[in-house]
Amino acid sequence: MSDGISTITDEDGRYFLASIPVGSVTVTVRLSGYLEAVRPGVSITEDTDLALPDLTLRGGDPNGDCNVNLSDLVIVSSNFASSPPRDPRADLNRDGRVDLQDLLLVTINLWQRCPSAWNP
Repeated sequence: MSDGISTITDEDGRYFLASIPVGSVTVTVRLSGYLEAVRPGVSITEDTDLALPDLTLRGGDPNGDCNVNLSDLVIVSSNFASSPPRDPRADLNRDGRVDLQDLLLVTINLWQRCPSAWNP
């Protein structure tokens, strides 16, 4: 959130924030190795629970520069078939090995940049 309030999701992706000031805020979701997503104009009202729409982050950014490009492909491909990887950033899906799934996250999102749209 733009005012510095943050939280971490549970294993199912659920989260809870309290004491957010009333008004309009921007929500930003970040995960290492993925492009952040931003949802501006979230209206916070007093004493109301708010549920935001589901979101799928775009993977493939192990160097965290908000741009899936050839540098990211080099990081993942140079660690391909490593278990554990020499560079832990290459294991984008955090399953303990660098394999086709990690390569696919880079290639299907190649040339995508931050922020990703977070549409309803």
